[in-house]
Amino acid sequence: MTRRRAAWTALLLALLAVLPYLRVFQLPFISDDYLLLDYSRKWGPLSGWPDLFADVLYRSRSTSVILTYWIQLAAGLHAWPYQAASQVVHILNTWMVALLGSWPRIGWKVSIPAAAFFAVHEIHQEAVLWYSAMPELLVFLFMAAAFLFTVHHRHWFAFAAYALALLSKESAVVVLPFLALALWLDSERWPRDAARLLPHTLLTAAYAWRIFAAGSSHLHLRDGTFNLASPFWITLPVTFARLLWVWGALALVLLWIHRRRCPCRIALGSLVWMAAALLPYSFLNYMNRAPSRHTYLAGLGAALLVGCAWSLFASRWRRAAALLAAICILHNSAYVWIWKHPQYLRRAQPTEALARYARLHRGPFALTCWPYTRMVAESTVRVVSGDNARTVHWAVAPGTPAVCIDEAGRLELQQ
Repeated sequence: MTRRRAAWTALLLALLAVLPYLRVFQLPFISDDYLLLDYSRKWGPLSGWPDLFADVLYRSRSTSVILTYWIQLAAGLHAWPYQAASQVVHILNTWMVALLGSWPRIGWKVSIPAAAFFAVHEIHQEAVLWYSAMPELLVFLFMAAAFLFTVHHRHWFAFAAYALALLSKESAVVVLPFLALALWLDSERWPRDAARLLPHTLLTAAYAWRIFAAGSSHLHLRDGTFNLASPFWITLPVTFARLLWVWGALALVLLWIHRRRCPCRIALGSLVWMAAALLPYSFLNYMNRAPSRHTYLAGLGAALLVGCAWSLFASRWRRAAALLAAICILHNSAYVWIWKHPQYLRRAQPTEALARYARLHRGPFALTCWPYTRMVAESTVRVVSGDNARTVHWAVAPGTPAVCIDEAGRLELQQ
C-alpha cells in the first residue's frame, strides 16, 4: 500500500468512525460521567496517584482517570471536549483494526473492510457515546497496540502497551493467550519466543491476585458485575448472538456458502476472540446479556468476520458489494442517530436536573428520591458546585428543602 493510498484510507476510516456519532456533541454528561469527573479531581494529579493505585477498583481504570483530569484542566466542565476525546480514541481504534492487516496472516484485504465496519457498528455505540465508558476504548487501544508490537517483534513496546491495557480495564487479560498464539504461529523457535511473554504472565498473575484478594472490598465483586455463580452460560451466548446480529450473521452465511474460498482460519479466530472477549463480562447477576459498551472488545471479532465476507464477496461482485457496504453504513449510522441518541438524552435528564438545582441552591438540601446510585448524586453535586466537601442529605431535616427527581428528570420541591 502506497503512502498516498494509506493516507486516503485513514481519512476515510476516520470519517466513517465519526459518521454515526455526529450528534454526540449535543449530549450532556450522563450519570457515571460525574463519578469519573469527581474521581479524576482527586486522583488525576501526580500527587493523587498513590491513592489511585491503592484503590482496588479504579487502579484498573487509571488511564481514563488521568486522561479525564487532563481534559478537565484544559476544558473545564463543558461536555463536548470529553465527547471529542471519545471520538478521537474511537478513530485510533479503527485505525488499529486496519493496521492488523500489516500481519500477513490477516492482510489488508480483510483488515480494511473490517475497520470500516468496526467504525460504524452500532452494537458497541454505548462505549463511544457515554464518556464514562472511556475505559472500554482505552483498553482496546492498548491491547491492539500490544498485539501489533508483538507480531512485529517489538516486545518491550508490547509489554508497555499491555501494562497500560491492564491499567485501563480488567478485561485486558484476555489478550495474553492471543499474544502467545500469534508468537507460536510465526515462530521458528517457540520456547525462546514464548519466554518473551514471561513478564506479561508474571504481571497478569500479580494483577489478578490483587483483584481477587480484595474480596468484598472490590465493588464489582459484590454488586453483581462479576460473580462466578452467575448464569454465564446464558449471558455469553445471548450477548454473542446479539453481537453477530445482523451483519455478522450475514457474514457467516456468506462464508459458509463460499467455504472453499473462505479464509477460515481468520473466521475461526474471530469467533474465538469474540467468546474470549465477552467472557469476563458474562458473569453478571443483574441482566441476561452484557451491556453494549462491553461488546467493544469483542466487536473486533465481528468486524473481522464481516471483513472476510466482504473481501470474498467483492472479489466477484464488486458493484453489489459496494451497494451492500452503503446499506450497512446507512443502517448502523441511522440506528444511532434516530434510535439511540434520544435514549441517551433521556438518561441524562436526572443528573442534568440535579446539576441545575445544585448550581442554583448553594445550601444543604435532602434528596428524597433519585433513579441512580447515591455515589452518582454526591459526585454530581460536588463536581458542579466545585466544593469537594459538599454532600447530599438523604434524610429530611426541619427547614431544609427536599428534592425529588424521577427517571424522566422531573424535579419536585418539598418543604
